[in-house]
Amino acid sequence: MSVYKEFYNNEVKWLSSPVKGLKGYPIASFGTQDVVDMVKPLEGVTGNGQFSTRNGKVLLDIIKSKPEATLIVEIGTASAYVNSSTNIFVNNKNKDCCFYTIDIAARNCFPTGDDNNWIITCDSTGDKIKEHLREQRIDILFIDGDHSINKVFAEYEFYLPYMKDDGIIVLHDTTMHPGPLLLMEAIDTNVFKTEIFCSDDYGIGVIRLK
Repeated sequence: MSVYKEFYNNEVKWLSSPVKGLKGYPIASFGTQDVVDMVKPLEGVTGNGQFSTRNGKVLLDIIKSKPEATLIVEIGTASAYVNSSTNIFVNNKNKDCCFYTIDIAARNCFPTGDDNNWIITCDSTGDKIKEHLREQRIDILFIDGDHSINKVFAEYEFYLPYMKDDGIIVLHDTTMHPGPLLLMEAIDTNVFKTEIFCSDDYGIGVIRLK
């Protein structure tokens, strides 16, 4: 799955976790921050930034699988290039679906003024998000923000109660960062179905709750 797979297996210990769908929680001797990021460019990967054309096709298929979606949430707002995850969501979701894109840094990646598209500047697991979500339930959650182990697992735990029963959680950079990679390894496949796409580039992990 990852060039760091063997390294992770040698360096990670697993603790039990009470969170639904998790077999355990990783404790890494190299720390919980993203200190072993990929530094070598990937050959043959086309796309802008760290979101390849193939990644975009996988994301588009997931959006199309939810034609009646009412809420999509993205963690980690992408820059305003055509094939970014943010633009793929905005341009391909149904017009009545609400879209929240969340980033700790201020972003201006698409015109505001559309009541269904929101750029939210805050921590992804903060109280401000609770104020926005309230009783809403999420069809698709896309996690591509802080890729550290602690934060990715915290986001999974925070958003899981807000997911619809048949919701889909999507993780980007499962071959690039320890957080997404280890969360995919932690999912109990007796509870949720998992799939890995694009394992030879940046990697996309999909967790289907039903």
